[in-house]
Amino acid sequence: MVGESGICESLERYSAMRALNKAILRRRPSQGLMIHGDRGVQYASGDFRAIFKKHRFIQSMSRKGN
Repeated sequence: MVGESGICESLERYSAMRALNKAILRRRPSQGLMIHGDRGVQYASGDFRAIFKKHRFIQSMSRKGN
């Protein structure tokens, strides 16, 4: 599916997931880590949020318009 930006939303999601998984493997953060991001479709996807749940991370997002 192509979003308003003309970029495939699923590719954005998978790129973000790949980067997060790579960081987890390299840094080995403990549970409770808080990661802040914007409200982008890639960060709000169920697949991306499942990584947070699996590792017991906390996801923080800006309010709409910030």
